Amino acid sequence: MPSPCAICNSPNSYSCASCYSAAYCSIECQQTDWPVHKTLCKIFKNFQSSTRTSSRSKLGLLLPVDSKTPRPVWVECELINDYEYEGDLPYEYSHVDSLLGTDKPFPERKSITRNIFRGFSLDHTVKVVCRETFLVDGSKKNICIEELTRGKMLHDWRGPIVILSEPGTAIDPRIYQDITLSDLRIAVDYFLTYGDYSIENLVAGARSVSLASRPGGAKVQGVRINCLGDQKVFGAKQYVAAAVPRDHPVFLSTPTGISTYMGPPLLMRKYPPHRAWKDDKNMRPYPYQNQAATFMNLNADVNSQEWGRAPLHWQNEVGSMMVVHKDGKDLTPHQVEALAYYCQFKLQPVFEDSIGAGSVQRTRKEVVSQFLTRNMFEEFFDIFKREQSDKSWLAETSPYVQ
Repeated sequence: MPSPCAICNSPNSYSCASCYSAAYCSIECQQTDWPVHKTLCKIFKNFQSSTRTSSRSKLGLLLPVDSKTPRPVWVECELINDYEYEGDLPYEYSHVDSLLGTDKPFPERKSITRNIFRGFSLDHTVKVVCRETFLVDGSKKNICIEELTRGKMLHDWRGPIVILSEPGTAIDPRIYQDITLSDLRIAVDYFLTYGDYSIENLVAGARSVSLASRPGGAKVQGVRINCLGDQKVFGAKQYVAAAVPRDHPVFLSTPTGISTYMGPPLLMRKYPPHRAWKDDKNMRPYPYQNQAATFMNLNADVNSQEWGRAPLHWQNEVGSMMVVHKDGKDLTPHQVEALAYYCQFKLQPVFEDSIGAGSVQRTRKEVVSQFLTRNMFEEFFDIFKREQSDKSWLAETSPYVQ
């Protein structure tokens, strides 16, 4: 059975082509996990094929106190036959003491059976093992966790920490299994939420809450604007909906200049080019071409020498592009199509007017005050959607209306 998506738990997922230790249902989910996954992807692939220290050793992860990078480790799991009570079954004890310090610390084991950050239950148990007294025994701050969470962990995690995995979600699982890099994501999400007990109620009990107010693991609807290469090779539509995790790297971007003025604030990020067309120098038209993306990124800074032009990286080798609302509100393909059309066929000509290349004399400030406004776009949008032959446009709402 295929592994579920590491980000959203979708069963329709595909394994990482490099390490095969994590699976994703979409490129959006894969890109979301990449900052964490890349720390171990290549190392993990080679380590999995290394010789086990014994028949009872299981693969775990060590989060060192003095390194930004996690480290795979073999952990001895001793089979204990303790028949203190009739009917007792054997169980495994993981010997992690030496990994937690040379002073023989007592290990505290925290079980994870639900990803609170993303709102789904697990089909197995992830174990976070730490020094029981790490807050008071002089343990140093764990910079590995700080790096993996980008400094956003809520708890003061200190000392070395070991991540293990157990099959099933019983109160006390009796054996261990090899860990995966999907388990690393679960552990990182655990560190992001540990200590915030209100977030579980939000995810589990308030399904009608707006996406913008949900925790970072929730998905929002963005839009993928496909370049000519993806349209030609795969028959993709130019504008398609995309489910984007709220902690996707796109949300670290800066809003486009045009959307900063007239709203809604839009964030954009390129998708990697597909190997089916990225190196095809004979494909015509140019497969990377994406005029919608280029015109949506025109420079709207009235004091800039590049006013009215898109930055070079939005002109050359653009490819397909993701666009999301900065505040995590949903966008539809129709809304983004209308915004792109407005930028290309309404704004670009007045930008040209303002630099003396058009038919009307305008100043830059006049362009901003008269055309980069919500009212002007709303007037355009009302006419634009009634001109479309596709009847689904008639029910479309403005991107300003949520």
